[in-house]
Amino acid sequence: MEHAGKSRRGDRDMISSLPDCLIHLIMSFLTAQQAVRTCVLSKRWKHLWTTLPFLDFDVLKFECDGESEGGDPQSNKLEKFRDFVSMTLLLREASDVHTFRLFCFGISHLPNCHMLFGPKMFLKMPSLTSAYICMDNIWWDGSKSCFKGKSNILIGFSNVQSLKLSGSKLKDLLENELSNCPEFSNLKDLSVDDLCLSCHFNLLASFLNRCPYLEKLSLKDAVYCESQMHGNQELLKIAPFNAKRLTTVEFKFYKRKKSFPQVVKYLQDITENSRAQISMTSKLLV
Repeated sequence: MEHAGKSRRGDRDMISSLPDCLIHLIMSFLTAQQAVRTCVLSKRWKHLWTTLPFLDFDVLKFECDGESEGGDPQSNKLEKFRDFVSMTLLLREASDVHTFRLFCFGISHLPNCHMLFGPKMFLKMPSLTSAYICMDNIWWDGSKSCFKGKSNILIGFSNVQSLKLSGSKLKDLLENELSNCPEFSNLKDLSVDDLCLSCHFNLLASFLNRCPYLEKLSLKDAVYCESQMHGNQELLKIAPFNAKRLTTVEFKFYKRKKSFPQVVKYLQDITENSRAQISMTSKLLV
């Protein structure tokens, strides 16, 4: 009898007996697809994925169930990924989401993006405070723009406190949406990766003009071309941006250039805040 009792205790699902908050913490290490798959574990897990406080959509980690007949495998994967993103956003409860992460190859790879990532969708996420958007061109041959028509994904994140933008197609995203962007009145921490500052500093400045209460700006893995920065007339057209609360600006470049201090000085000059401390960190290629 004692042996049977030990066996029953050994077969018990201890994880399922944990409160939702702890299970959500465990699931925070999973992508959205992996989290959805936990619904088959037991009745206790059936609806847990619909109440997760985070959403992580990553096309690189997305797994296709089964093989599609005919067609390009990569295109089939993208099609299934966009179907998954669409269904997940429409079926889950969004009210308690505080973190949103999206890694894809461009808005055109997602269906009805004006509906999925528009203001109406994110009004359902009043707790959203952190967002990470990465637009890259892996698997994309560069023969056409990754944006078809106007997208409005940045509008949906206008209330977040922390925002990270990265990817080789970040320039396209900013060019496509900046004209319609509202003020990011709650944004305190902005991280921008993979942007060519020598060519597109005006895009960065235009975005910063919409972040009046920004406290920290991080420019990481930035591309910097000394020859293009020298004598760039576009820089002279950029109006100073108001950053009353900006206290920290961090730079990380692949390679330190002799005229790198000019970039720092220019950012200081157009920042109407003498309290901002510019920290310079060079990142060398390995």
